[in-house]
This record gives sequence, C-alpha cells and structure tokens, in this order.
Amino acid sequence: MVPPMRSLLTTAVLLVCSFLAVAQLQVDIPDSDLEICVNDTLDLQVNISGGSYSKLEWNAGFCSFLSKSSTTTKALDFAASGMNYYDHIYVVVTDTNNQQYKDSVRVQVKMLPRVLLKDLNVCQAEDTIWLDDELVLIPANPNLGKEAWYCNNCSPAYWPRILKDKYEGVNGLDKYYLTIGARDLDMGMSNSLELDLTLNFANAFGCSNEDRAKITIRTTPISMFDSAMLSWGNDTINLNKLLKPKPGSGSWSIDGVRSGDALRTTLQDSLL
Repeated sequence: MVPPMRSLLTTAVLLVCSFLAVAQLQVDIPDSDLEICVNDTLDLQVNISGGSYSKLEWNAGFCSFLSKSSTTTKALDFAASGMNYYDHIYVVVTDTNNQQYKDSVRVQVKMLPRVLLKDLNVCQAEDTIWLDDELVLIPANPNLGKEAWYCNNCSPAYWPRILKDKYEGVNGLDKYYLTIGARDLDMGMSNSLELDLTLNFANAFGCSNEDRAKITIRTTPISMFDSAMLSWGNDTINLNKLLKPKPGSGSWSIDGVRSGDALRTTLQDSLL
C-alpha cells in the first residue's frame, strides 16, 4: 500500500528536525569557578563539538585577552581593586547558520597586599636588626600572612648566616631578624656595607606583593688612649691627640669625677 503524501511529508519534517538537533554545536569551557590574583594571567580553553563554526569571541567585564578569537587564550590585565570581586568570562560561538552558542565561567579576582618598607642606617654594634619592627611599615602585622626575605646583593657566604627567624609567643609567631655583629658579618676593611633587601609577602588569600629597602651598616669606630701619662698639673689637655687612631668626629663625656674634688673639670669643643 502506498503511504499517503501527508505521511511522507511528516516523516521528512521529522528527519530534518532530527538532523538539525544533531547538528547543534556543543560549546563548553571545562573549568568551573576560578580564582586569580590581580596581575596574574589565566589560561582558558573552550571545547567545540557537533559541527562547524564561523566565529568565536571571548568577552569579560574587567579583563582583556591575549586572543579573542581562538579556542585557547589567556585572560590578563585584571583590574586592581581595594577588595576582592567577581568577573564573568564568556565565549560566544557562531555556527555556519548564524546561530549563536554560549558558555561562561565565573572568576574571583583577589586583591594584592600592600607592602611598604623603609630604609635603615645602623651601626654594627647594634648586633641585631628586627626586620618586621624596624623595616616594615605595611602590613602592620606581617604575621597575618607569609613572609619571605631575600638579599639582592649579599654574598651566599654570609646571608644564610645572618638571616634568622624566632618562633615565639602563644600563637607561635615568626619574628625575622638579622645578626650583624662582627661574629656573623665580617665587613673586612670597609667602613660601611649596604644590604639591598626584598620582602615578598603573601596575604591570607594567597596573593603576594613585594617591596625593597636598603640597610646601611657602619662599622663601630675603635679608639684607644696612647700610653702617654696624663698630668693634671697642666692647664689644658688635648684629648684627641691622645687617641689612636684620631677620630674624625664624635663626642666626649667625663665619668668618675667626684663632686667633692677641688679640681674643676670642663670640656671645651675647641680643645678636642
């Protein structure tokens, strides 16, 4: 029996519809929710199946792309903000019939910590420099994150020896310090030494930032009295002439003069 014409048309329509359903593109960004720090880059990929496409375009609210038209790209230039925020990245794929298909992924953009150090001038006689207390201005409490200290111009021979950390307190806080005494830091014949330090600080979100500072360490001057006898019968004594080596600058003080002494002892800058 020959089927009616209407039944043939219905069958043909069903076949065409089934073919069109099969030919629909499948667009998928395999990543789910992502996290990134400001200034980092994000590798992205979109998988396309089920047919051919004529156009592909990546878009977002607060970042740019290394390429906006390829199946693999990098998201970069995430805008800095004073707080964490979310950006939505999506891809639009157009097939040869001008039909559009989309997929998207949500990205949490995490802020960077502020890090600010100050330069420092010290004498070697101070022996210890507490880095968190004497160099770090921001953050106010470095123990809320993770610190890593580096010296950009130090000799490997002494840097590991002078950088130390002390585990202390009821919460077990790390305190970083330098031991710059002559026992740990041999300055040789130099009168001063400059350390170029970097602090890399990672906050609780896992994002890091850094700053640099210089520490100038000066040797402690050593002067000794000559073996000449001091005679208090003289009117004046030039104290600098009794020292070896002769100091370029400094100040004098008098110790051990009893108040009942009849001797009048004064210091005059013009005679030093």
